[in-house]
This record gives sequence, structure tokens and C-alpha cells, in this order.
Amino acid sequence: MYHQNTLKIFSPQYVDMLAVSPISCASIASSFNTILNSGCTNHIIHDCALFWTYREDQAVPVKTANCGILKTLAHGDVKFRVPFSDQQIILTLRDCLHAPNAPLNLLSVGTMQEKWMQIHFN
Repeated sequence: MYHQNTLKIFSPQYVDMLAVSPISCASIASSFNTILNSGCTNHIIHDCALFWTYREDQAVPVKTANCGILKTLAHGDVKFRVPFSDQQIILTLRDCLHAPNAPLNLLSVGTMQEKWMQIHFN
């Protein structure tokens, strides 16, 4: 049985492991001040400390829903730990933009689906 506010992420190499137990959206959100966003085209991360790769030359401005522009400082990969069953797993998000002025992290639903992940909301 799935709980409300549960996110299941499936990646081809982890289908068997991840199909057993969902990753809680609430645990990601509370740990990293993060929400899922079906409207953004890139993952937007405000905390520089989460980046494992960091390319300042690949920063691009991001158009916002209110017709503004959010400045980014870099592009790279982010890694963080999330609770999974009785252990912690490390999730890697590729192609993230560093935007220190963003009020919170935004995970792009579309980007995750393009990377062969399935997201089920309950």
C-alpha cells in the first residue's frame, strides 16, 4: 500500500530494488527543501554544496513562470542521500543548474522522465 505524498522513481538498472519500496517525496522535501515541478525543464538547485561537478561556463538564465529571469551560476551533477527502506541511498541528478537565489530546489519531472524514470503520484 502506498502512502500519500509518495514518489516512486524507477531507473532501468534498479527496477527490481526500487519496485519493492517507494522513495518518499516528503523525506526528500524535508531534507533538501525540495519540490517536484512539472513545469521546469531543468533541475534547479540552490545549495552549491550538493554539486559534485560544477561548470560555470555552462550557466544559463532560466525564464520563470512570472516572466522573470532566474540567474544561474553553473551547471553540473548533484548527489544526495535519501532514506530508502531501512537504509540510505545516494541519488544522482544530472544536468542541474545552480541558482542560489532560488527559494528552494526544484526537481524537474520532465527531465527525470526523459532519463527513463517513471514517477507515480498517489
